[in-house]
Amino acid sequence: MEEFHYVELDFEIKLLEPLQNLVKHGNPFVVSPSNIDSPYNLLEYIRASKFSDIELMALVDNNVLTRATSIAKGEEITGDSESQNVARLACGIMCFFILGEFTVEPSMSIYEKASMSSHEEAASELFHFKVADHLHPQIFAELALGIRNSASQKEIEISRDVVIQNSRPLREKNFAKTLDPWKINYLFVLKAAELWKKGHGKVEAAKEFIEWMEKDTFFNAISSIFALLFLSPSRIAKMLKGINSSNIKKFRNGLKNCAWDLAYITQWSGFARDAKPETIWFLCTHDKVMKQIASTVFLQPGVSENDAIGGLFNSYWGEKDGRYLYNIYKDTVSSIALSKEKRDPRIHQRFHEVDDMIEKLEGVLGIKT
Repeated sequence: MEEFHYVELDFEIKLLEPLQNLVKHGNPFVVSPSNIDSPYNLLEYIRASKFSDIELMALVDNNVLTRATSIAKGEEITGDSESQNVARLACGIMCFFILGEFTVEPSMSIYEKASMSSHEEAASELFHFKVADHLHPQIFAELALGIRNSASQKEIEISRDVVIQNSRPLREKNFAKTLDPWKINYLFVLKAAELWKKGHGKVEAAKEFIEWMEKDTFFNAISSIFALLFLSPSRIAKMLKGINSSNIKKFRNGLKNCAWDLAYITQWSGFARDAKPETIWFLCTHDKVMKQIASTVFLQPGVSENDAIGGLFNSYWGEKDGRYLYNIYKDTVSSIALSKEKRDPRIHQRFHEVDDMIEKLEGVLGIKT
């Protein structure tokens, strides 16, 4: 006998379908392994949050956090049509998470904020994000669907009071510190940029990157896949912002921002691997390449590594070079795994040398501060 559940929502039900369609069209989610048929079935999440043990978790990137906190600060959605569309999608995502009773993890975004400002400013941003996360979902739905352009001061104050009443001292005393996941990804991004700047043949540059990873550093699946896609003839424009700029600050910031993008995937994959079976982790990002890379972290049922990673190589490099480079990559990864006992002491040493390797590559690229 089919089971039915009745859920009463403090929300205009007529907005549910257009909201779901808006988020689905934006397609910002990558989901850890689960039995979810569609990551955009909001009613299923609402039902699960009320009648099952499933725990829904979401890691949001800086684009979502920045636009959510702007609403919590009383700012209006303005700008050209593209800017407004991005802001409204972020509002749709926030409504989606609040209605589905997701726990949203903003920490990596807060560390990224602090890297560009200070611990104090990042802590303030975290407070405002908590305020945003406690706004009524109807507010975000109306913002997402263009019914309104801002939250009222009264609505914000209600949410702010709830956050203040439940506030606890921050456990993190220094959001401006350099995180190891970011640092390692930054090293790999620097090496990719160095090889691209050398102007060697693209296949030769990719081979050199794989050899460098095997002989001089250590294996990092996420940033190595990024580098090999970036060095390809079909790389997506703005995959590494500022790479062609003569402005050193712009070039440096582009490299650092790329490392942050990869750090989100690193954190999300770590959370998902360590999670309980009933916990599902969502990565939320607008970046097409990052979603492609994140999709290779956990293989979906019926999808082999050859299909996932090999297929991605083929789409960027073409079938001939893609297959050639993927075989080199796969053989290198296998070799690294087989020589684990011999490599472990050396890898430990290499981790201690990351700062020196970064300094050297920054010098080669002319961006050392």
